[in-house]
Amino acid sequence: MTSAPAPGPIPGKELHIVDIKAIGKEVDVATIGQPGTPPIAYAKIHGLPPMALREPVFLNRPEFAAVFPGGEVRRYEPTVCTVQGCFLAGPFGFVVFPDGTLIRQSVLRIEPTIVLYALEHLKEAFPGREAMWSWSSQPVVSLNGFGTDNYFHFLTDTLSQFFLHERIPAMAAARTVLSGFAPSQQARFRFMGEAITRAGLPPERFQPYDGTLLLCQQLIFPVRESGATPWRVAHLRKMMGVTPHPNPRRRLYIARPGGWRRRIPTEPAIRRMLEGYGFEVIDPGSLSFDGQIEAFREARIVVGPHGAAMTNSVFMSPGGMMVELTHEKRVIVAFHEIACMAGLGYACVVGDMLETPGQPSLFSDFTVDVDHVEAAVKAAIAAIG
Repeated sequence: MTSAPAPGPIPGKELHIVDIKAIGKEVDVATIGQPGTPPIAYAKIHGLPPMALREPVFLNRPEFAAVFPGGEVRRYEPTVCTVQGCFLAGPFGFVVFPDGTLIRQSVLRIEPTIVLYALEHLKEAFPGREAMWSWSSQPVVSLNGFGTDNYFHFLTDTLSQFFLHERIPAMAAARTVLSGFAPSQQARFRFMGEAITRAGLPPERFQPYDGTLLLCQQLIFPVRESGATPWRVAHLRKMMGVTPHPNPRRRLYIARPGGWRRRIPTEPAIRRMLEGYGFEVIDPGSLSFDGQIEAFREARIVVGPHGAAMTNSVFMSPGGMMVELTHEKRVIVAFHEIACMAGLGYACVVGDMLETPGQPSLFSDFTVDVDHVEAAVKAAIAAIG
């Protein structure tokens, strides 16, 4: 067990963290969660394919080339954990013992921004202090990892984890916590209900949970990981009934009208340039979930700023192209991996972050050179023929 200073402003408090591998026993995936399983256990899923990555067809700043490798990559082996007599805490799936000790595998990363953000969403108190909770005497599955209120995390890291139910009998038999939010809170995020409906998941499949504290006789949960993988993407497309479009032709620019973050001052010039290449502008946030799927399924090339709306590229037909616009403080693998897992080519235009008062780099406005965007589009068109 390790202790770390609490990420919050409470002086003298510590966050106690334990690794399940230090206190639990490794078991087989076929038996985890079944009667006779040790009270604390974990199982690894072997034999899944590696991630086949392809280098970008265009990158205007070669100093970031190492972010986007080509070739086969293995990020991690999916691992499922089971714990008896523990709390599920908050909408983002912290798993804690009654004394407040946090299980490391239930948190995406132990860092202040993630821990604080998760705790801010916890309506009551962290276990170990006086709090009210509900109770489940039946096994519960927790798929609600970090950031389920975000479109990217809900689709890529949460819904897609239903692939585990086909591999682990105990998960298939248990009721599931998915979004981690109470129904009244979940209703604020239209995409959640629409995605659940499209996936054909009936209400009785879910464990009632209000996003605070649930004391579980037995809790089963995957190690919290983030990002596209071959098995997640394939299962998400299967759940949503997405098949390749016979003739995807649309060229889309993903707009963020009225957005308060990641605004691009050069966007008007970018739009004018793209119109000359047959692009149309869409706002995914104004579309239903079904509408977003169909728009991207019909698309051959998608250009857009780094943001959750680009997650819809997972529904594009293989052979298409994604062009991501971002800045030097936000060059990450997320959408490159989605593109590769969906069978798409990928191009990246890196611009310059603008100082945005009150915003961290994650949400800062930025500018990209129109000529660089045009060069990326030309490379994308050439690559797909």
